[in-house]
Amino acid sequence: MENAVVKLKLDSYQSMVQQIKKAKEVHPAFAYVYPSINIVGYTRTSCVALTVTFQIEVLDTIRCEIPLLSSSLALTSTATQKNVDGQLRDVVLAFGLKGGKHTCLVESPGSYLVNCSVEVPYTNDRKQSFLLDIPECSSGQLSFTIGGQQNLQITCSPALHSQITKDTNNDATTLTAEFAPTSRLSVQWTVVTITQPKVDEEKKQPEKEQQIVTCEQQTNYSVGEGVLAVSASFTFTLVHASKSAFSFLIDERVRVLQVEGDHIKRWRMSDATTTTEESEIPHKLLIVELGQAVVNTYVVAIGLEMDMKGTSVKAMALPILSSTDVSREKGHFIIEARTNVEVDEVDSQGVAAIDVSEVPSAMISPTSNPLLAYKTLSPSQAAIVIDITKHQDTEVLVSAIDQAHFEVTVSAEGRALHRVRMKVRNTQQQYLRATLPPEYTIWTAVVGSRATKPALDNEGRVMIPLNKSRGSEKQSAFVVEIVFLVQIPEMHKRGQLELTFATLDIPVNLLLVTVRMPKSFEYKKTTGNLEPTKWFSSHVDFSVSENQPGRPMVMQQQNVIRRQGSFNSNVNVRMEKKAKPKMKKMVAAGVVPIKVDFPTIGTEFLFEKLLVTNEPQHVTFPYLAVDNESGCRCWYKWR
Repeated sequence: MENAVVKLKLDSYQSMVQQIKKAKEVHPAFAYVYPSINIVGYTRTSCVALTVTFQIEVLDTIRCEIPLLSSSLALTSTATQKNVDGQLRDVVLAFGLKGGKHTCLVESPGSYLVNCSVEVPYTNDRKQSFLLDIPECSSGQLSFTIGGQQNLQITCSPALHSQITKDTNNDATTLTAEFAPTSRLSVQWTVVTITQPKVDEEKKQPEKEQQIVTCEQQTNYSVGEGVLAVSASFTFTLVHASKSAFSFLIDERVRVLQVEGDHIKRWRMSDATTTTEESEIPHKLLIVELGQAVVNTYVVAIGLEMDMKGTSVKAMALPILSSTDVSREKGHFIIEARTNVEVDEVDSQGVAAIDVSEVPSAMISPTSNPLLAYKTLSPSQAAIVIDITKHQDTEVLVSAIDQAHFEVTVSAEGRALHRVRMKVRNTQQQYLRATLPPEYTIWTAVVGSRATKPALDNEGRVMIPLNKSRGSEKQSAFVVEIVFLVQIPEMHKRGQLELTFATLDIPVNLLLVTVRMPKSFEYKKTTGNLEPTKWFSSHVDFSVSENQPGRPMVMQQQNVIRRQGSFNSNVNVRMEKKAKPKMKKMVAAGVVPIKVDFPTIGTEFLFEKLLVTNEPQHVTFPYLAVDNESGCRCWYKWR
């Protein structure tokens, strides 16, 4: 049989070779284990310092990444040793972060001791507990020392058994514990209150006097349309004391809207009512309960309101709040008006009137119009009686035009193209109403940087929707533009042409008028209610930024009357005969208009007027024709 030959198929032979390789590469069930963890630590001012020693058995021959502690801890230093032939030798391992854990990298199997020095934060502000996330191990030991405190009760969870030892010489308490396999270790400690033997009342009384609770009140009364809004803030200062509930005397006439403060569990109004010596008005008790006791300083803010039973009230007593169970209380009161009301003091007790400048700045900053201010050293004994008189509101200007520029280009064939541009500041008005000359056709209307759709009111006036000016101190102005065509009498060899302009329902501070008449006529001195001028007293600038969103698109060339030919006599004749049917198609109701180029040719006449109200403006031009063929004037006498 020694020389026997076995014949196998190639597929069977390759399969057998792969099975042999897999048998050689079998890995252990665990790449590494933690036989034990030993933790030694002590307290510091800002954190807990721990030294965690891990015993790790690496079983696999491949490189292992072993998680140790949570990355929420600060790893300050590490030291590693490996058991080589029964002796511990220092080795260097790489440490890093992976998956939210401080992780060490081990290249070869064996037994390791890994020492990690870490800083662990306290879990609360009282600095009496900490948590430590650890890998599960077969056994664990803890030794934790707290210094600088006595009468401590220390617990470790989970723990199989624990022992507390006290070192009176070093003023330290140490907890020694063994814990079962766990992924989180919790350590807490509290100060144990030792019951003192009973003493005489005379010896016990001074300890009670050391607990002092003071309160400072800041209350703002806002008088509105038949409603008095009250905003009160109470700042408590606790000296050698702690409180988990606060109570206040509240006037029965007011409604408590909200109570704000830290750790508030709930607040409620007691059903019982009481009266004070200073006031016969019933009061109820507002009780504010906290989720935990507070020390040092605590602030409670209370919002209330009271119906005044009218906008004008005589001899109304202000609802003054006060806190209970305090050693001393003082406060400031201010009264402000949110509407056109007049507040007069009728009577006061237990308060002193002061200037508004003497009131704490924290009370003044949220107010707009403080009228009266008081201070008191005893709010529970304070009383203020006032008269409230509501005055009638007067109308004010809510919209104004800083500058308006009327431009008119006149054609001898009986057409006048008007462009009205205005710088408007507006806070409330919805529409600008304009009365236009008879037989007008609106070509375009633009507000700001957007084309808009005009409308007509019952009186036939054109209505342009307005924007609202922005800005708290000075409202910003925006530009409104209207372009319309007016049919006027044709110009003959001589005569007079009267032009009327748009009449606006918003006052105009400065009105500038530019009229461009045909150059084929000579003109005499104008008449009307506009004063001619050689130049304008103010710069004319109605430009709109190109970067503004929604800027209207300029009409295409086929829809625009070209500037150089718009008012030429020969071109206009053809426009009347051929282009007029197309013009009717270009004008439609209820659609958004588009911006139109405005022609600026002809002999210019400038006019200017200050402070224009809702009144029509007109100018009359006496004219004399010039012979088109010879260039000579037709010498008619002016009449």
